[in-house]
Amino acid sequence: MIRNIIFDLGNVIIEGTHSSIIMKLANNEEERNFIKEKFLTSPEWNLMDLGKITNDEAIIEIQKRNDIKLKELIEISLHKWYENIVVNEDIVDVARKLKLKNYNIYVLSNMAKATYLHLKDIEFFKLCDGVVISAYENVKKPDEKIFKILLDRYNLK
Repeated sequence: MIRNIIFDLGNVIIEGTHSSIIMKLANNEEERNFIKEKFLTSPEWNLMDLGKITNDEAIIEIQKRNDIKLKELIEISLHKWYENIVVNEDIVDVARKLKLKNYNIYVLSNMAKATYLHLKDIEFFKLCDGVVISAYENVKKPDEKIFKILLDRYNLK
């Protein structure tokens, strides 16, 4: 019998995609391409999700490698990223209904510490019986180690 439900955050609890946030942050096609190609695919983005570097360290490293005129865009993009995150209230409502039916709710997500700290007080997390965020574990999906962490930590089968 299923008693435990594991949610991801990106494109599940957090609505939209990186592209929708980029559209809000960038003023033109050059800036959109820059954020997509030099920021989201940077080694630093991955390192933030792994908890190896902070957002501010990522900004410095990305700025070192890129055009001076886009330096400010890097900083603005990372600091304003969180303001543009939208919680999918329909899925939170699903989680609320599952909780009322006595299901256990867990989270397993690839996410930087700063992003989690920004989101940790939303209602959805109050419904959760456990949370595993990649940046705190220094491993991310699809590595099976992070799944094992969740299962072992909360004694799930």
